[in-house]
Amino acid sequence: MTSINKSKLKGDNHYWLLPIIMGSVFFLFLILSEYWQGREQLNNNKVLLVDSVRKNISLDISRLQHLYFSFDTQKVFESWKNIKPDFYIIEKGLQIFPFPLQVQEESSWKKHADIFEGKSEPLDELTRERIGIIEQLANSLKQNDETVLRQAFLRYQWHKESFRLLPLSEMLSDLKVIAIAEEQSKPLSRQIVRLMLLDGFERNTHRVASFIELLLQSHSNLSKQDILQAYKTLSKVAENYNIELGLYSKYYDKLWETIPQNPVVEEDIHILTPDGYLAYQEGQTQWLVPYPIEVRLTRIIDDMKQRGVLRGGDKVIISNLIDPTAVDNLSIHLNSPEWQRSWYYLNIYLVGKLIMLAFLTGLMLWSVRQLKQRERQRLEQLTMREKFLNLVSHELKTPLASIRLMSETLQKRLNRGMDTKDYPERILKESDNLWFMVDNLLSFNRIKQGMVALDKENMSVKSLMQKVVSCFPDDSIYVDYQISHCLFIKADALMIELVLKNLLVNAIKYNQNPRAELILAYDENLSSLIVTDNGIGIDKNLWYQVFEDFYRVGQLNAGGSGLGLALSKAIMKLHHGDLSIRASSSKGTEWQLTLSEMWESNE
Repeated sequence: MTSINKSKLKGDNHYWLLPIIMGSVFFLFLILSEYWQGREQLNNNKVLLVDSVRKNISLDISRLQHLYFSFDTQKVFESWKNIKPDFYIIEKGLQIFPFPLQVQEESSWKKHADIFEGKSEPLDELTRERIGIIEQLANSLKQNDETVLRQAFLRYQWHKESFRLLPLSEMLSDLKVIAIAEEQSKPLSRQIVRLMLLDGFERNTHRVASFIELLLQSHSNLSKQDILQAYKTLSKVAENYNIELGLYSKYYDKLWETIPQNPVVEEDIHILTPDGYLAYQEGQTQWLVPYPIEVRLTRIIDDMKQRGVLRGGDKVIISNLIDPTAVDNLSIHLNSPEWQRSWYYLNIYLVGKLIMLAFLTGLMLWSVRQLKQRERQRLEQLTMREKFLNLVSHELKTPLASIRLMSETLQKRLNRGMDTKDYPERILKESDNLWFMVDNLLSFNRIKQGMVALDKENMSVKSLMQKVVSCFPDDSIYVDYQISHCLFIKADALMIELVLKNLLVNAIKYNQNPRAELILAYDENLSSLIVTDNGIGIDKNLWYQVFEDFYRVGQLNAGGSGLGLALSKAIMKLHHGDLSIRASSSKGTEWQLTLSEMWESNE
């Protein structure tokens, strides 16, 4: 309850500073919250951009997975001529592509070459048959008969298709046929030579391997000198017939390259190695694909800038890969000039708002001080009008204080074993009732004269109710709280406490149960508090009369001044709200308290 007293007239209290300080703290909290939200948003944007870079790297790797990681062993052997040998396939710990180099120490090139030059005897019957067919082909070239030549060449192809010599013998066999044709000045066509050297022959029942297929897929039976001599001869013939080796040369180069270290890779996880390879494993098969992260990242960043995801000055840095690292665990850093500018302006705005808050707080303190001086002058003019009320208050509360003091002394005597019956409790109870009646009377009188200035503040309804309940004995009342601490009102705390206290007093006074039991709930649709008691109820015909001045319900001889509900309704009206009866029966009454400023907070 707000009252006018000498302390206010003298200006010796500074309670008026509290709302300003609380308001300043509240706005300071808002400013700092906005600052932290802005900071968090900037950090979240940065994280989103880094995640976007990571996702684009993953998308780029997905494209590589479609190109490389779909190869199985059989497909590699069938399609190796069309596959660029820039990646590795390891199966069960052994390299299977590009074809691994496992050369013999002893060279066989000269021995096999001497056989086809007629300088030594063939090793087996099939080799002798092949040499005989080549000699027939040479004779057909000399006869200059196209039919005979064609039959001889078809027989040569049939023998290659039907019988497979040693790889080196097969390669030298083709070179011998090409050389014979050149010696007879009737070189084979470029197409035939290409088939023999590079592409091979496709037959219905069998495939005739080409020179380079034999060289790459069967070099484990050859020595390093054999391979060098074979490729040297192959290059010379290809140059004579203007045949570009292209991709086949890269396979040859791969034979002499150092195989990259094979990292330990978990299944279905992409791993980047320090030497610039992307490792992936599926089952027992592992792939190593060249992936220069800096080059690929530059392309990804340029693409993201073209799409507007990144700005022109943004830079993305990936920490040096010292150990094999999973793509999802890459340490990616973003340097963005725009982000740095936003961070700078965010700090500038914070300082500006703090300065403005300090200025406004000072201005408000000065303004309120001026208003307090005017209020003090107005209160001085009302001093005479309140003389009677102050006198009554003093005359009544002084003896009441003495009665309460004597009651407490009497109760101490009871504790010492002296029989005093129930007089101490009765004196205390009656003095509290009389005190409450005086408080109601004075408050009602001030409201009627329009002399009450509300001191509104934000407060929790539940906390306020708990405070009021604590004023009553524990065994006299029980409240079931069906609201949370997040339900707030903006009102004069003392006034609303008086309303709630009147409702609790009535609940105890007009009750035939061992104790008063109330339910405190919130009706969101009506924006109202619902207080339900277990009293004797109120006849519907009296619902409006109970709010009249000095009116008392006559069902029980409960005493009282009859001002409690009238005062409570007047207080609610001062808050632009209302107090009414929602329902009532012999089981209790539902009271509806409506306030204009009542809300549920999400904090």
